[in-house]
Amino acid sequence: MLMNETVFFLHALIVVGFLILATRLGKMALYCFVAIQGILANLFVLKQMKLFGLVVTCADVYTISCIFGINIICEFFGKKEANKAILLSLFLVIFYLIMTKFHLFYIPISNENFSVSYETILSTAPRIVLSSILVFYVVQRIDVLFFSFLKRKVFKDSFLLRLTCSVLLTQFLDTFLFSFLGLYGTVQKIFQVITMSYLMKVVIIAFNSSFCSFLKRFIKQVEAK
Repeated sequence: MLMNETVFFLHALIVVGFLILATRLGKMALYCFVAIQGILANLFVLKQMKLFGLVVTCADVYTISCIFGINIICEFFGKKEANKAILLSLFLVIFYLIMTKFHLFYIPISNENFSVSYETILSTAPRIVLSSILVFYVVQRIDVLFFSFLKRKVFKDSFLLRLTCSVLLTQFLDTFLFSFLGLYGTVQKIFQVITMSYLMKVVIIAFNSSFCSFLKRFIKQVEAK
């Protein structure tokens, strides 16, 4: 059986691979990638695991990759397009929330075995998704503004430094705000979850940054589609 740590790094590697492919495919693929990361993060955030001996949720890879996707859009296509990606992601996450409620409204047949599982997972969706929408919008807007500021004023020639500094700041805000708004009272040891989640995000940021810094080498031209 694979250990959580092995699965974690394999998971991050695969997501980075798809992020690079999405970047190669162009703007629309990145839009889709960012949106689905937001939905997956909301769906999988309630599952908890132990990573390096501490409790953490299973959604951190998705939240980080979402931020990376936004920053890549900002880098290649500009701040205006990054803001469009944020709005598209919010639209689809809200659609997901509405659809989960309709799914629960249906009355299952008497011998159906899966409705209880859906009820357990999706009944918590409104609080999680509403918290996520608020935090996502605030954090993503801060990220775009901060990333653009770094590009103009500080790290003009270093995509890697811009990306890393921006994501470190925004993920601290994301972790702290979402943990209290969306998870407080539903997970054990909330401060341990916050601490470990952020530490894991730092690991993912370092891991992903080393790959994303090579994007401009591999991608000669990213065409708007």
